[in-house]
Amino acid sequence: MNNPKEKLKYLIEQEGRGAAKRLAEYLNVPRSYISRWVNDEKYNFPYEYINEIASFFKIDPSYFVSDTNQIIKYLPLIGSASCGVPTNHFYGDYGEYELIPVPTELYKEGRYYVRADGESMLPKIRPGDEVMCDKEAFIDNGNIVHYTLNNEESGIKKVVLDENGRPVMFVPLNDKYSPIIVKPDDKVRMAKCIKITTDL
Repeated sequence: MNNPKEKLKYLIEQEGRGAAKRLAEYLNVPRSYISRWVNDEKYNFPYEYINEIASFFKIDPSYFVSDTNQIIKYLPLIGSASCGVPTNHFYGDYGEYELIPVPTELYKEGRYYVRADGESMLPKIRPGDEVMCDKEAFIDNGNIVHYTLNNEESGIKKVVLDENGRPVMFVPLNDKYSPIIVKPDDKVRMAKCIKITTDL
């Protein structure tokens, strides 16, 4: 499947029902253009839209012109997360961020990367490590999470949950650092840390 039209057709099929319509809306072109691009031999692949099409599918534009059929997706690196004293790094709207390529099997909506900043999670997470987080993953007692407190402080720690599944403490792996106590009125958001270079 080295033909860019075939690759586009494959991506649309993989996206599921309504993908062609959503792509047309994203590109601000009539829906009929998408059908022509993938089904009509009289029309060429729309190279003038290659970057926008790649952005829609969250892939590298080179996929359409390369000899490979491997699809590389991207996850946003949203910034740094403290592995020391909590900082104001925050995982809100992604906006404009650095993108990290991942194989399609690791790509999923709600996943993102943060860069570890500090030594409280040594030896498992080192300063500068890029940690993949999943906002949709189930979080169990003792999991390593990227958390925010009151939309102000953010970090990576092991979470301690109470019997209702509410976080009560974020614990470092490095015993030189103190745990973060969660007060009852603190607003907490968490995403499970799932990969660095190996599974956590």
